[in-house]
Amino acid sequence: MTAAAPARGNLLTAEEVAARWQVSRSQVYALVRSGKIPTVVIGRYYRFRLDALEEWELAGGTLPARESPSGIAPSATVTHRQRPPRAVS
Repeated sequence: MTAAAPARGNLLTAEEVAARWQVSRSQVYALVRSGKIPTVVIGRYYRFRLDALEEWELAGGTLPARESPSGIAPSATVTHRQRPPRAVS
């Protein structure tokens, strides 16, 4: 049984993006960490809007610099902050 293709506007997991691009899941997360792909953060989870990924792919792998008509950026770039080292007692 094959999985149905996600509908336009749906959120994809890193596994689904990796399968779409035929790369490893860790490669998808590396692109997230570098801020190169559009992501949506839901709590501690990363999701990827299908329409934003398609736009990113068509743009040659660059994030759009424009805003959507709603005034909300079409995608959000995630930046990671490193946690400070734990104090050793």
